[in-house]
Amino acid sequence: MEHFTEEHVGMEVVDQRGEPIGRITGIEEDSARLAPETGTESQMGAAADSGTDALDVRPEQVEVVTDEFVRVSLGDDA
Repeated sequence: MEHFTEEHVGMEVVDQRGEPIGRITGIEEDSARLAPETGTESQMGAAADSGTDALDVRPEQVEVVTDEFVRVSLGDDA
């Protein structure tokens, strides 16, 4: 994926197994800001700004984009 756009805001984000991990809440620079589902910060391994629950999803983590979701590779899923 080259980059995120405002069209991605609101889309569900799932891991390689199809498990939901959050929704894209905004775009900052080259990354999508993700409001995580409970407990995904440790699974995600993505940088979270201090004082916020939002996570960054980088374009190189994206495997598939459909009309319904964005699937990302977290590095430790099989």
